[in-house]
Amino acid sequence: MPRHETPSLYQLSKIEKVDLTGNMMLDFVLTAYNYAKLTFKMYSSQYSKQKYTQPQLFAILAYKTYNKYDYRNTIENLKISTKLQKALKLKTIPHYTTIQKFFKKLPVKKLNQINTLLLQHFPVSECYFSLDGTGFTNSYSDIYYNNRTKKTRRSYIKNHITVDSQYMLIRHYNAIKGPKYDTNFAISAIRAI
Repeated sequence: MPRHETPSLYQLSKIEKVDLTGNMMLDFVLTAYNYAKLTFKMYSSQYSKQKYTQPQLFAILAYKTYNKYDYRNTIENLKISTKLQKALKLKTIPHYTTIQKFFKKLPVKKLNQINTLLLQHFPVSECYFSLDGTGFTNSYSDIYYNNRTKKTRRSYIKNHITVDSQYMLIRHYNAIKGPKYDTNFAISAIRAI
């Protein structure tokens, strides 16, 4: 499959069925792994060491994020979890810096592709969505100069997100220069859903 295409519904049906073992964590990691296999190339480069595949690293990163661990604790927990090692087909456990480097190189485009796959797999069945908008400045220096000059900055980045309350999936997002009213975003979010 070429890198720029999103998988079809046929390819989605070929995702390995996750055996619901009753272990939510294992099911979550396997789901992340299977979707990553559809999105990522096996290795980032033909010249890489090829010890770990990109889907394996993504699944470990998803495990880290889900549990709110830091990188070292993620690897320590992975060392004692033989079920996760088998599920991800890991021969050796990666060093925590391997996961850090993978995260730094992870393009937003790949996250968007995985999100699109999830949205295809979990169609909208109910109309319960949560909308949120928050604004933030670009850097810490903005706060410093605001305090120094006693002026407030008039523009900032406004981030809006819409989440499906049933599946906890991101259905729509938008980042614009603020200040703006949230109602404009709400209308575009409803249209997109």
